[in-house]
Amino acid sequence: MAEKTVEKKPHRVLVSGPIPVEGVALLEKVAHVEVLVNPAPSQLKEAISSYDALLVSDGTVVDAETIAAGRQLKVIGRVGMGADNI
Repeated sequence: MAEKTVEKKPHRVLVSGPIPVEGVALLEKVAHVEVLVNPAPSQLKEAISSYDALLVSDGTVVDAETIAAGRQLKVIGRVGMGADNI
């Protein structure tokens, strides 16, 4: 029996807030994706440390402390318009 190969994806993306399922599916083709829907600020700060990218929607506020906790962060993206919550 052939061994099953597990593909290791080079990037880790944390999605905070609801985004369309189709968007998550596209991200999963190229990265390991974790979705947190409406996390508490402390939960987001705790989770962000091992991710390369953060994708947020309207309900998530990303403050300076959260950004500082993202030691591996390379990019923060926003679903929708504006950046007043970052």
